[in-house]
Amino acid sequence: MEAQPALAAQTWRGKEKSAQEAAGIIPPLSIPKAPRRLYFKFGVPIEVRKKAQEIEESRRYFNAENDEILDESGIDSMIYRFVKSQVQSGINEINRRRKADPYENPRSRFAYELAYQTQAPSAWN
Repeated sequence: MEAQPALAAQTWRGKEKSAQEAAGIIPPLSIPKAPRRLYFKFGVPIEVRKKAQEIEESRRYFNAENDEILDESGIDSMIYRFVKSQVQSGINEINRRRKADPYENPRSRFAYELAYQTQAPSAWN
């Protein structure tokens, strides 16, 4: 009686490989990175009703001659652009401070913390 071939493994292209060939495949290895600092910025809460009233009043002031009042979609889009600009300025500030942080790199931060037994200062201090 002949020995039957080992079960075949199917590749992603649909070709079959023998069990010996499949056993020789080395899966990709992921190496975790050292933990980096996390940066957070909490902006001032935006009161939408108050902002809508401010937009409405400024619109009336600038368009006093034709007395146009913005419709809902116009006010909504202006509030959206305002919120988007506030978020973008917060992200820009975080990125600027991250670049200025001398201990953002884990190696230098861990060395500082081991040497001084205290948390390394950040760009926010």
